[in-house]
Amino acid sequence: MINMSKLKLGILLTFLLFVSVVMTAGNAFAAWFNPDWYYRMQITINSSQVIGDSTNFPVLIKRTDGNLRVEPAGRVVQSDGGDILFADSLGNKLSHEIERYTASTGELIAWVNVPAVSSSLPDTFFYIYYGNTTDLSNQWETDGSTWNSNYAMVQHMEDTTTSTITDSTNNNNDGTKAAANEPIEIDGKIEKGQDFDGSDDYVEINLSETFSEITLGTWIKPNFDYDASDKTLNRIFAMRGDDNVSLLGHYSNVEDSFVLTDRDDSSWSETGDLSGAGNIFNLLEGSDGALYTAVQGGNDIYKSTDGGDTWVGVFDVGWAVGLLEASDGAIYVGTSGTIGAADNAHKSTDGGATWNNTGGLGNIRNVAYFLETSDGALYAGGRTWISGSTYRPRVWKSTNGGNTWVNVGGNIGTADVGDLGSLLEASDGALYVTAGAGNVFKSINGGNNWVNTGNLSGATNVYTLLEASDGNLYAGTYPNGNIFKSTDFGDTWVNIGNLAGATRVYSLLESSNGTIYAGTNGNVFKVESNVLLSTAQSFSADDWIHLGFLLDGSSKKIFIDGVEDASTTYSFDGISSVKILLGGDFYNQNGDGGYRVGRRNNFFNGQIDEVRVSNIVRSPGWIETSYNNQDNPSSFLSFGAPEMFTPVPALTEWGMIIFIVLAGVGAVYYLIRKRITG
Repeated sequence: MINMSKLKLGILLTFLLFVSVVMTAGNAFAAWFNPDWYYRMQITINSSQVIGDSTNFPVLIKRTDGNLRVEPAGRVVQSDGGDILFADSLGNKLSHEIERYTASTGELIAWVNVPAVSSSLPDTFFYIYYGNTTDLSNQWETDGSTWNSNYAMVQHMEDTTTSTITDSTNNNNDGTKAAANEPIEIDGKIEKGQDFDGSDDYVEINLSETFSEITLGTWIKPNFDYDASDKTLNRIFAMRGDDNVSLLGHYSNVEDSFVLTDRDDSSWSETGDLSGAGNIFNLLEGSDGALYTAVQGGNDIYKSTDGGDTWVGVFDVGWAVGLLEASDGAIYVGTSGTIGAADNAHKSTDGGATWNNTGGLGNIRNVAYFLETSDGALYAGGRTWISGSTYRPRVWKSTNGGNTWVNVGGNIGTADVGDLGSLLEASDGALYVTAGAGNVFKSINGGNNWVNTGNLSGATNVYTLLEASDGNLYAGTYPNGNIFKSTDFGDTWVNIGNLAGATRVYSLLESSNGTIYAGTNGNVFKVESNVLLSTAQSFSADDWIHLGFLLDGSSKKIFIDGVEDASTTYSFDGISSVKILLGGDFYNQNGDGGYRVGRRNNFFNGQIDEVRVSNIVRSPGWIETSYNNQDNPSSFLSFGAPEMFTPVPALTEWGMIIFIVLAGVGAVYYLIRKRITG
């Protein structure tokens, strides 16, 4: 007698066998990108690592897998990984960029543009395909399509040559280093990065886009230990547009934090008293971090080691005027002495402890200014005697460290220079010199010819010039103690106000922490850099830190390791024709080609990797998801077991399978019924 329970079980098992055959034969219900690719693995994005919803999200793949080795050890065919590609669950190819592939180990670092990721939906998955022996063309995108049009620039910070790095978008916003291996390529956070020595390394990048919104993201790792006495602001990046809009990102040793700075140049305050000093003719920040002043009366050269709170006299020269620290560390001081005297220029190589004469400078009486240009030449100039009571501005040049001087440029203008003048090499490569009647002259050929840039209305004398880190020019004047400002390299000047009680602004200096000092007829004034944003976190040297900088039309925000850390309101009207400096900024004081001179310690000392600039405001969720993915790819992604393509049976084969299964079920049923009924 037939056990009906067993009969039903047998029929059920037969049916399940049929379903199993249908579901597994040739991966019939799992779309395969192309049968020419024999192998694939499923990649699953952990939804708990995704914050919010994002589209066209570049997912970092960072994995070493034996299956991804080149044949015969692995299953990849091309030694450069060219047969590797990615596709979604429907078999649609996804754009990707391979940053690194090592054939012998199966190490793969790639970026895949995933159409959508979400924290509210089940885990997103896609596939990596490999093992194509028939199509040997490389499958990665070379048109930048991995990075959509919202990316203005993506720098993986890997050398193209020892002097260049390449933008991965199709915008071709490539970077040029200060010189070969300056900075030098090293192992970075993701793959390769660049190590900036804190002395003279930078990468310059020119972007043609106009930005109404900006999101900048990067990884940094400071090389230095923090010292509370060090007020250095290490320039991580600087952005400057042709409309003189400037954005600066710093790493502050004294605050152990990332900061964004700006200043209100209409608010000035007095520093400490310079006992016995008269006119403050010049200011200098030395490589030792100290401030130096050249003054009339008192000890002539004063020194401050506390940001100007207190001053100590270090040298009595009779009437100090010009002041410079050259790239070799020597300090030069010019005096207002006897015409043609041999003691109108002095030099110190020990921080002002001792001084030596450098030799006479012709008929110069007031050696009002010194300048070291980008070619290493020294310039000196000031009030030069012509005849009787007639004086004219003159510029002298030395190419041997001040041992000998040659007159260059001849006569600059026809007006009497007045008391003093100033000489500046700006970041546009031109030389600027001040003269009488409120004039500023400009030379674009090393001082051989000069053109008047225009009169500073109301000024009798222009004593000093400064190019600040925001690219603006400042001029100190007489008789009302006014400071003028130019945002277009001297084409136009605007009076921004006077310093209380001052009639003459003899000298201007921007220190390494962004403070501008003004020396007047009696005291030193300063306007401090306004810290717009300062992070609440402190960091340890040698730790990788992810920075996000977001700027829309009304606010600035800083993200640290994916989380918003600081924000403030900020009016932003956009920026165009942007120049970016990684590792430096645009300030120029002593002829360094437009960037911070190394001895001022304003270059970044550390490593930078993976720099991205977007022309939209990325959401906080996007920024945090990016951090999660890049900081720990193995937690963000999981890989399934390798699958091998099995050809799908043809329609006639499916018919035969169905016929055999149904015939078998029918035969069993017939035999059972026959036995029951006899």
